[in-house]
Amino acid sequence: MNGPHNRKAASDVALPHWSWSLVGTTMQEQRAVHLPNEPGEAFVFRDFERSKVRAIRLAIEASPLRHSILFIAMVLFWTALMSAASGLHGNNSIALNLTPHVALYCVILGIFFYPFRLLWVPFATFIGVFAYPFFQPFVAEQPWSETIGFEVHLVWHLFALNIAAAALIGMSMRAFFAYCEQHIRPHLADLWLCLFSYSVFVTVCLLQLYLAIQTVPAFAPNLALRVGFDDELATLTVNRIFRGGVVLTGFLLAAIEFPDHRELRLGLACATLFPTIGLLQSLGFSMYPMLDIALFAIVLVILLPVPSGILACIVGIPFYSAMTGQFVNDAVQTDPATILLERYSIIGITLVVFVLAFRSRSRHLLRSKDSSMRRLNRVRDFAGVGLFSTNTSAGRYRVDSTASRILGCDLGGMIGEFLQCFDVDARDELTSVFARRTSAGDMLTIGVQGPKGSHAILQLLVWSEMADSGDDVTYGLILDVTEDSRRKEALQTALDELSLREEKQRQLFSIVSHEVRTPASIISMLIDDLPADAISTTQAQLREASDQLLSVLGDMRQAVNPDKNLPIRKEAFVPLQMGKSVVASLQKTASDVGITLVGKFGSGADVHRMGDTVRCRQVLTNLVRNALIHSGGQTVSLDYTIKHDREGVAWSVWTITDDGDGIAPEDETTIFEPFERGKANHRKNNDGSGLGLFIARSAVTVLGGTLVYEPVETGGARFTVSLPEPEAASINTETAPAAPAMAPPGLSILMAEDNPIVAEVMSSRLRRDFASVTLAADGNALLSEFEKRRPDVVLTDLFMPGLDGDEATAELRKRGFHGPIIGLTAAAVGDDWERFTRAGSNAVMFKPLDMRQLHTVLNQIFQSGTKI
Repeated sequence: MNGPHNRKAASDVALPHWSWSLVGTTMQEQRAVHLPNEPGEAFVFRDFERSKVRAIRLAIEASPLRHSILFIAMVLFWTALMSAASGLHGNNSIALNLTPHVALYCVILGIFFYPFRLLWVPFATFIGVFAYPFFQPFVAEQPWSETIGFEVHLVWHLFALNIAAAALIGMSMRAFFAYCEQHIRPHLADLWLCLFSYSVFVTVCLLQLYLAIQTVPAFAPNLALRVGFDDELATLTVNRIFRGGVVLTGFLLAAIEFPDHRELRLGLACATLFPTIGLLQSLGFSMYPMLDIALFAIVLVILLPVPSGILACIVGIPFYSAMTGQFVNDAVQTDPATILLERYSIIGITLVVFVLAFRSRSRHLLRSKDSSMRRLNRVRDFAGVGLFSTNTSAGRYRVDSTASRILGCDLGGMIGEFLQCFDVDARDELTSVFARRTSAGDMLTIGVQGPKGSHAILQLLVWSEMADSGDDVTYGLILDVTEDSRRKEALQTALDELSLREEKQRQLFSIVSHEVRTPASIISMLIDDLPADAISTTQAQLREASDQLLSVLGDMRQAVNPDKNLPIRKEAFVPLQMGKSVVASLQKTASDVGITLVGKFGSGADVHRMGDTVRCRQVLTNLVRNALIHSGGQTVSLDYTIKHDREGVAWSVWTITDDGDGIAPEDETTIFEPFERGKANHRKNNDGSGLGLFIARSAVTVLGGTLVYEPVETGGARFTVSLPEPEAASINTETAPAAPAMAPPGLSILMAEDNPIVAEVMSSRLRRDFASVTLAADGNALLSEFEKRRPDVVLTDLFMPGLDGDEATAELRKRGFHGPIIGLTAAAVGDDWERFTRAGSNAVMFKPLDMRQLHTVLNQIFQSGTKI
């Protein structure tokens, strides 16, 4: 994909206009972006700055021919005018005009702007304009070509000095600009380059003058004086060097502040004023010609737009110089006043470029702030955010156009008129906020009558303070949150409806599960009461079917009401015994499906651990049964090992592995989700509720452990259960297991149950263990029997005709019964638990009634002496 053909194809694709910074620069030229320290909209909404100098470089590289034509035309224009001025009016000395050459900036700007592969363009241009003064027709004295004769070696010597000076200046500017680009903003880097160009030009050209004075008399002694290398050369050239620095800086500023059409016309029109000044000076209206022009140029660059001022000076001053000879007719002055005025003129013309640089920076910052405010206002208006301010001392207000549209008020007026825009109950609150003298902020949500009669909800962010004038002012934002309020109300309505629908579904599940669990409980209890001579195979099948049905209902309860799960109860146990018990309990299931079930228990399995045995057994049984029923393999293994983490905490690690079909990759991310049974393979058949793995992970998570799945490389699945189970304190392993807790003997039981079959089966069980059992067909009968018999314990179903079990419980508590009341429910889901608890029940048990659990609960109640 990265071959040469693909690269060529990519280069042929038209790129968007913003890609210039990537296409037009090399990796070395791309600069890092440095964010400023300033916060807020001044930074966010201002223009993304772009270096004008960098843009010129890119433009020349993209269109070298067009820009080279413009470059050459500018060079010829300037050279011709200044050479003509020097030839007709000024000192036409070869030494004075070639140290440095009038067109030296041609090579300097060429080296700086042109890519290295195109440097021949400025060098070729300079060769042409270097020769022009030797043959130009506008000269009052003998042409240079006739003065020099055939001593061309002197010409090449001066040419070499100019080229060396230009190269040094251009490369210095290039290096300085590269440094500035990396450390300051683009526009500021451009301006610093302009000012740096002035100083480096003056420094290098003074060095060039020194080398010329030192080398030319020795190099061509017979021509040195004839071409102007005399005692006056240094004094005259220094003035020209300082003015040349101004010219170079001016050209760079012109490149940065390129005028538009309007500014171009204005600049050209003002350029004609310079020749006009020349005419006035010829009539005697002059103080000192060059100082007059310098002062006039300063006035222009202050009054005119920056691009127009630069253009007027660049075009007007050469025309003025060609017409009058000023700035090129240098002569050594002896009059102190004239020398002072000449120096002032140099200082004045130098101030022009510094004023231009300062105004360029100010203009850029002002435009950036204007663009920031314009964009901010546009975004605020689009977002419906208005601005307002009030002056309590003056009793007046002001708003922007957005706030005026929102409130339907004028842009300014009296505070009373402003308050009339808001609802009556909000006016007093606003009045107190406006009258506050301390600096503080408020956020108010109030109503307002819209301009077309519609009612809107507004949010006001208000700040109060004392102004510098001493007036109490308040200002802030007005946000139209009407739509947000409506959406919030609609969302709340939808949530209420959804909650109501969910509650109805819970009630439906509760009723359905109650109706299903009741016959399932009857079947389970009848199976337990079958005589010993019944057919064992049939009994086992019935027991398995009953347990599966009750297990599904239990899974539904845990999934829908996880907060009703058993509390965490950790006790000492031996992992080896638990593992063997789980394996033994599922051996028949394994035999029925033709799978070998084995247990592998490593070192530490015989050590007592502290853990929640109920949940742990439930998780292991669930995972092993899943593997037996759904894996489709030949072997299922339950392994145990003990590991320690970095803190030394012991973790019991149970691993359930099978060699079956495994789990499809697309199902791996959802196997622990509720009601996910999958459809991809044999493992994912439609048996079961799809809650087993979800409940297992939930139980493990409650215990602070993890349950993870990973495929087996040779085929099959592996589930790893990791539980933090520290070693138990000293345990007497030889002590026989404690007998199950039994309720106190001789208790009388009053039980309310509306289902005759359930009542008959449960009462038969209760009579085996308790002295007296009385039945009541509903809640009202329960209350009636209670008044007759005053039992020790009350058992009551929830859903009954006439009076439900929770209502009967509450009534018993009102009548002063403080004995145990145990609620009975067949519902797997629903709010049965809460209803019994709120009514005053001591405990809630699920059908079918577990007698061992009932004895344990009653024993705990009587031992604790709990009174309700």
